[in-house]
Amino acid sequence: EAGGVYECLKGSHEEKVVYINFVPNTTIAPNADDQAFVVDAWVTDTFRMNVPNYLIAAASTVEQLGGPLIAKLIVPPPSETPDAAPATALTPVPEDVVAKDTTELTPDDIVNVLESRGWKAECVDESTVPALIRTTRRGLLKCVDGRPSDLSGM
Repeated sequence: EAGGVYECLKGSHEEKVVYINFVPNTTIAPNADDQAFVVDAWVTDTFRMNVPNYLIAAASTVEQLGGPLIAKLIVPPPSETPDAAPATALTPVPEDVVAKDTTELTPDDIVNVLESRGWKAECVDESTVPALIRTTRRGLLKCVDGRPSDLSGM
């Protein structure tokens, strides 16, 4: 009904890093020769998702797959408007939807949580990630899996 397609992922998990992407309307282009788990954290605002639950589920998935406990949190440049909310803060889901905690969750908060779970994590500027590409409204919502797809163009 939504017009989606199923894809088959090939090969074994060989991801080397987990990208947690906070740059709105972007994602990491898949690369079968340099696999990475990708978590587009900015979608939590778009789809009104519970931020901590989404990110904890993604981290848990990587851990259960025996993936790399290395995360790079991709952040946009700081906002130039002094009174604006931090550009990298995720707005929590309204309390009446699911979340009870209304504080903003920042990439630095996520680094601390991941490090408490035994991860190595750091924030990196979007300009240092050449694989970052713009998304489109006709694009796809992909999972965190970094394996190559059977779909052309992936």
